[in-house]
Amino acid sequence: FSGEEFTSIYIPLTVTEIGKNAFRNAGVTVVYYEGTEEQWNEIVIASGNTVLTNATIYFSSYGPAPVAGFTVTFMDYDGSIINVQTVAEGADAELPATSPTRTGYTFAKWVGNYKKVTSDRTVTAVYYEGTGSAFIVGDAYVSTDGTQVNVPVYARITSGITTAKIRIDFGDKLYLTGITPGSTFAGLIGAQSYPVSNHVTLNWNNGTSNITGNDLFTTLTFDAAALSSETASVILTYDADDVCNTAFENVAFAIVNGSVVAD
Repeated sequence: FSGEEFTSIYIPLTVTEIGKNAFRNAGVTVVYYEGTEEQWNEIVIASGNTVLTNATIYFSSYGPAPVAGFTVTFMDYDGSIINVQTVAEGADAELPATSPTRTGYTFAKWVGNYKKVTSDRTVTAVYYEGTGSAFIVGDAYVSTDGTQVNVPVYARITSGITTAKIRIDFGDKLYLTGITPGSTFAGLIGAQSYPVSNHVTLNWNNGTSNITGNDLFTTLTFDAAALSSETASVILTYDADDVCNTAFENVAFAIVNGSVVAD
């Protein structure tokens, strides 16, 4: 166990000798030993195991009871496993520290519920082809008071734009109660009145300069009470002539759609 970072270990009665440097520079601070203190003192412990002999030792112990939890598996597009976590009931899993990669594609987001886990979950990496611009529907989240479901839509812009007209379809399972533009898209215009069902068209026009970068395009707010137990899709579309730069040239965007699930 030399150099290992775990902090506690269970040692059974069958261990009678611990070899030289077995726990050298290990992170152990707690030992759970099956036997008594007298039996522990009979174990031959060679040099280089200071962290073990200095640890807090619980005698006649098998260690703490395991915490009930669920498995959250982060999976790549091809079914290969990126990361597996055991998460306590009601807790959130942690997203992998680095985004996965795929040749010829750009990572867009994770799809799957990894928050407030109450069952085994699978979360899958989603990509879009190429390395260009994209509109990406993000993860839905519920407002603090539980009355609204918010769905962020992100703009990843690699080739500058000055105008965009986007249609968003959400069917008859959701009722849109408003939009909140991202700071870069403060002039974004939505419906004349709310609530709105089925779809909405969003218009934005800078008119003076091209913008690039990654930013929140808008947050869609839906009535949580109207959401059924089914999955409701959020689908973005646009006409080629409706996303342009200051030279009136069309700018192509990939689309990564999403959904809202009553969970």
